[in-house]
Amino acid sequence: MAGEYLVLRLCCERFDGSNEQFAELIREALEDMAISQQVLADEFQVAASTVSRWSRGVARPHPKLQKLIIDRIKKLAKEAEK
Repeated sequence: MAGEYLVLRLCCERFDGSNEQFAELIREALEDMAISQQVLADEFQVAASTVSRWSRGVARPHPKLQKLIIDRIKKLAKEAEK
C-alpha cells in the first residue's frame, strides 16, 4: 500500500501541466486513497460533477487551484506512506 502512495506522490512531483496527466492524477488519487469525488469537491469548494470532469480530462481547474490540489494530494500521499 505504501508503494502506491509513493508512486502517487512522485507523480505529483513530476506533474508537467498537461490535461491528461492531471486527469490521471485525480483518478489515481481518488482510487489509491479511497476518497470520493464528493470529499475532494467539498475540500476545494467545487461540485462533485466538477471533480468528475477533471478526472475524465474534460475540464481542468484554474492553475492556482490546480497547484493547491496537487500539493494536497502530495501531502496526503506522503502522510499515508508512514
